[in-house]
Amino acid sequence: MKKIVLFLGFLIIALTQNAQTELWGMTYAGGQYNAGTIFKTDSIGNNLVTVYHFDSINGCSPNESLLLATDGKLYGTTRWGGIYNGGVLFQYDPISNISVKKFDFDFSPNGSEPGSLIEAPNGFIYGITDAGGQFGVGVLFKYSINTSTFTKEIDFDGINGAFGGHFLRTFSGTIYSVVEGGGTNSHGTLFDYDFTNNVLTKKMDFLSGFSGSSPKSLIQASDSNLYGIASFGGANNKGSLFKYDLSNDNFIKKYDFNNIIDGQYPIGGIIQGSNGYLYGMTFLGGVNDMGVLFEYNILNDNYIKRVDFTGNQNGSMPWGGLLKASNGNLYGMAKGGGVYGKGTFFQYSTITNTLIKKFDFDSINGSNPLGGLIEVNILTTKLKQNISESDLFLYPNPNNGSFTIDLTSKSHVSVTNVLGEIIYDQSLETGKQNIDIRSQSNGFYFVRVTDVKGIISTNKIVVSN
Repeated sequence: MKKIVLFLGFLIIALTQNAQTELWGMTYAGGQYNAGTIFKTDSIGNNLVTVYHFDSINGCSPNESLLLATDGKLYGTTRWGGIYNGGVLFQYDPISNISVKKFDFDFSPNGSEPGSLIEAPNGFIYGITDAGGQFGVGVLFKYSINTSTFTKEIDFDGINGAFGGHFLRTFSGTIYSVVEGGGTNSHGTLFDYDFTNNVLTKKMDFLSGFSGSSPKSLIQASDSNLYGIASFGGANNKGSLFKYDLSNDNFIKKYDFNNIIDGQYPIGGIIQGSNGYLYGMTFLGGVNDMGVLFEYNILNDNYIKRVDFTGNQNGSMPWGGLLKASNGNLYGMAKGGGVYGKGTFFQYSTITNTLIKKFDFDSINGSNPLGGLIEVNILTTKLKQNISESDLFLYPNPNNGSFTIDLTSKSHVSVTNVLGEIIYDQSLETGKQNIDIRSQSNGFYFVRVTDVKGIISTNKIVVSN
């Protein structure tokens, strides 16, 4: 009887947690002002709710995914709108449903047409713009979520890259990115970025026929290698899928998109499913020339087209990437098609290889989604936004610079000051561990804990000697 009770208790907890999980995304157009929307669904993609309508002055036409930062807030960018019509960076609180514009991009000197965002361990959000800056081909910038300050870090000059890109933080903490243009051959570059010293190191130049052209977002797969796609170029000038070996900085093209039947011109990124296969989509190609969803086996280099997009039935011309949700299913959006011709939201099962359309965009709830989706656990987000609750795992707080942290698993712990400078950075074992930063001055500090599963917690402490 005790086993049954325990199992039922676990089931109730699991169901409660799952019920608190939501999928969040944005549309490029539609909504009240035809400037795009922010929306959410439940954990399985049902019950769509439009929570925010962009209105041009606060941003217009978001075309990337949202970022859930360690402060529990969502951050994103819009391609246009704002004071200078160069796009904005905004913050959205998923608990209070309040949106705050944080920065207006001004073309020069700070760039314009911002893209996707990533958060580094130093408390800063980093991004790349498609245009603007000193040379007109984009900048690399950072934004402090602790002090709400924006800083341009690097001007792209064509040689180190140009025209926007997407960041990846590897298992080791190193940040890599690809940008879609520039480089020696003007087809894009791959680089790593040392955010501590603000140093960009170009690792390779793309060459259209050899490697592909206009590379998109990277992932790090279970074999520790980086994988990505190029939207154009390759042997058939229809795009390519590639691997970058971090152990020897070796680039290997793995697949050339080759004909209309199997798909051509992959625009969004790729993800790795629970089964170890890579999944992505192409903008065109397939039986209906409306795009496909594909699968790629990194062990035997086998490419399989899994779904043909059909237009009215399930959507057409998918632009963004796929999300692997905690329930194991993949979720994504198509830019066009559906009942109203404004795009669709769908679910894909890697077990049954079936795609189910969840809803149609209809202009009122948004239209023409170009970005991806993220999964948000509202229970965890509430804790992140409540400092007194999230402080429970470290004590005392305030303290004199010496405090104890109680870890439930082996974790990586870093402490940063309000300027984002890392003053403590160690891997610690399970249990009670003492951290000593008494050499630092009085003030606020931020403790970031990343466990072995990649789950991140951030806490604010007060040091007062």
